[in-house]
Amino acid sequence: MTNLKLKIADLLGQPIGNSREIEISQNIPSPDPDNIKDELHITGKITLTKLESEILGSFDLKTQVALLCSRCLKKFKLPVHLKYEQEFSYADKKQKNPDIIYTISENNLDILPSINQEILLAIPLKPLCNQNCGGIKI
Repeated sequence: MTNLKLKIADLLGQPIGNSREIEISQNIPSPDPDNIKDELHITGKITLTKLESEILGSFDLKTQVALLCSRCLKKFKLPVHLKYEQEFSYADKKQKNPDIIYTISENNLDILPSINQEILLAIPLKPLCNQNCGGIKI
């Protein structure tokens, strides 16, 4: 299993507003093994910013997802650009606020669930190899 846990102990000790930039180039397992068979290679940058009691992650990542065209059923690679922000809070705050999804655990951020969710949201319901795909040739 790919480890995408970022150590943030140094950032937690910094004043509010301090940030740290991380370049990433790593293979990750498929976020949906039933529909996406291949491992994904993600590249890009993550900026972590210290807030009052949370960490804000600003993600700018790229990958390619191997999919089947919904018209012609051929395999193709869909370029995916993920540009989003995600807030990470301590697990004890999750009990007070059920809207908190991603937590800081033992001064680490596990960013893989956040990335997986964004990849799945970026994939179209009916992927097409190209807009002019004529479908299966009979």
